[in-house]
Amino acid sequence: MNRPKPPDDRYCCDLSQLKSQVVGLIFYPLALQILLSIALVTECLGQDIEQTFQDVKGRFQDPLTYTGHLGFQLSAYQSNLMVDRAPPFAGSLNAGLQIGILGVQTPLNFIYSSGGTAFNVTLPSFGFAGISPSYHGYTLHLGDRSLEFGKYSFSNHSFRGVGAEIDKEKWYARGFFGRLQRAQINDYRGFQHVNPLLRRMGWGALLGYIPTSKSAIEFSLFKGWDDAQSIPQNLIDSTFDIYASENVILSTAIKQSLAEKVDLEIKYSTSGFTERQDLIPDHRTNAFRTFLGILETNKSTRWNHALEAVMEAQTGIGQLSFSYEKIDPGYRTLGALFFQDDQENITAGIATQWFDHKLSLLANGGIQRNNLGKDKSDQYRRLIGSIFANYQASEKIILNLGLSNFSAVNRQLRILDPENPNVLTELALTNFNLNGGIQFRIATAHQIAVNFLYQKNQTITTTDDILEEVNSIKNVTVLYNNLWKSTGINSSVQIFYNRFTMAQFDQGQQGIAYSASRSLKNKKFRPTLSLSFSRNQQDNFLTQQRSTGYLFQTRMGCSWKVMASQQLQADAVLFSNTGTTINSFFESRFNLRYAINLQSRSK
Repeated sequence: MNRPKPPDDRYCCDLSQLKSQVVGLIFYPLALQILLSIALVTECLGQDIEQTFQDVKGRFQDPLTYTGHLGFQLSAYQSNLMVDRAPPFAGSLNAGLQIGILGVQTPLNFIYSSGGTAFNVTLPSFGFAGISPSYHGYTLHLGDRSLEFGKYSFSNHSFRGVGAEIDKEKWYARGFFGRLQRAQINDYRGFQHVNPLLRRMGWGALLGYIPTSKSAIEFSLFKGWDDAQSIPQNLIDSTFDIYASENVILSTAIKQSLAEKVDLEIKYSTSGFTERQDLIPDHRTNAFRTFLGILETNKSTRWNHALEAVMEAQTGIGQLSFSYEKIDPGYRTLGALFFQDDQENITAGIATQWFDHKLSLLANGGIQRNNLGKDKSDQYRRLIGSIFANYQASEKIILNLGLSNFSAVNRQLRILDPENPNVLTELALTNFNLNGGIQFRIATAHQIAVNFLYQKNQTITTTDDILEEVNSIKNVTVLYNNLWKSTGINSSVQIFYNRFTMAQFDQGQQGIAYSASRSLKNKKFRPTLSLSFSRNQQDNFLTQQRSTGYLFQTRMGCSWKVMASQQLQADAVLFSNTGTTINSFFESRFNLRYAINLQSRSK
């Protein structure tokens, strides 16, 4: 029986660690915010006395303000399986607050989920918490936060540590230090293959200057490195080649207005990448190639460059764009999800609206070639392009269509197998994407939506390797929504078809789902009922075996508006999975959720 790999406990923390992190990430920063507020009030004493008095008076008139939400969820699980597919009991806390203390504004985000046992392995608890007090263009980041340094450097990542931002009229700056994380909150709700195998640390600094409203320039420096001591114990003696890497990237970005409606932006990055830290250091490397000693080099170190230039022009028919991009073979960054190297793209595009703004069109196309180093046999030169269109044919009909063969990194979702219909999240390099849909409003309370998706991807492993096998995803959904005005019942019916094909197996899923809900007691109480059936099938081409599962789901729930700002939700779900060549199971899950919206009162 195939079992999913448990989440790596290096990306999570046990309960005692979480408690200390909660204190460190919430209460200590709040104390720091109070001290910062007092310091800012004290700073005013050096100003004009009347101005100081009015400023201090205004701060103490509403010394504490807050808005946002707090909530928790409790879950229970029971099954007739010998091995549980989820922890028997679990809980989570979440908060999203905007706190103001003496005029200092602080966004606070927090989520904590308990661990448990599933698939005979221990699932550690995990938590995300972050706070960002800001005042007059100064921002302090503590905990799980994110900053953007550019797609060739540090992008689509979060860090657990400390950071800061300064935004002034003519200049701005950013910086951070902490542990790098690719996985997001939603990735941890299932089994994720997103984060790298090793513990990854990093820091970055960025400085930008805006001399005029038509020009800007910025420089950034990013360093990331793997902890060589964090290799998972089960892989230390394995045949996998896992090495700790180190990376430094120096980037420059320039924006300049060439004419009244013509803008130019250039991005250039130089990457020094040491693939193996365990090799003997080379102290003879030029100081500039080590970025003045920041990068430790050896014979596995390589230096590569990435360049992008984009010119945009506003015209009578829309926005025209012309771009050139070149990424050297071997270019890598430890601060991005992933992107394909060894390519040169020359493209042109247009964004326009026609027929009284009923048709919105975004198109881009050009030429792409690889083998820039002229050392590969699989050289290609191909046409690339994308087109996205949205057309409102009438007041009742809206059409949309998208087609692209640009390479892009996405999060790929699929079930593990018919016996374990759990969701797995992994990174994938999408090389072809076709999607579209139609929305048809039959009447005010009746609507039909049809959507389809077709993708060709290559899976990206946790060691940042691209699998040669190409997988394809096909999704088709038909959704009908209806509001019965006579009874107040809101119902929907969905028919879905999903297919995932890879080299050694083919997964298919077909099903139908129905849901209904109705508001009662002056819209304070809302019961819901959901039913679904899906047929999950997997063909293994290597073993010539087929597994088929028939999954029935029944969900009953309700939401109760306890007070104007408080809501209580409960639902019970029954699963029944039967089929051929699989272990059938029956299980039940119960969830209880509570949420409160907070809003301070002004004096």
